[in-house]
Amino acid sequence: MEIICDQKNGDTLALTLDDIKKLPKVDITFNFKCIEGWNPGNTLGWRKIFRFLKAYGLSEESQMKYVGLVTPDEAYYVGIDMPSILHPQTILCYELDNQPLPMKEGIPVATNHPC
Repeated sequence: MEIICDQKNGDTLALTLDDIKKLPKVDITFNFKCIEGWNPGNTLGWRKIFRFLKAYGLSEESQMKYVGLVTPDEAYYVGIDMPSILHPQTILCYELDNQPLPMKEGIPVATNHPC
């Protein structure tokens, strides 16, 4: 499965989960309640979004006002303002309790942001 990034210049950047996993990984266990129903007390494996943008040459895109995120089946979408996306605690999550993120939680990646 690919993660597609529509670039400001009209090009498309297609990345795999392995591309995201090349970035420094962080594991954290915390209690939080997700709108999609995640249980409290999960351990998440993730990468910081601002590092993702920098690593894949998306600096022009980081100057835009908003980011749109869409699930592969286009059943769920959200727009997030760029300051929230660039917050150091905004993450791309791909593991839940040391297992690949399940389909119901946003496979292959989901986002979480504190703002």
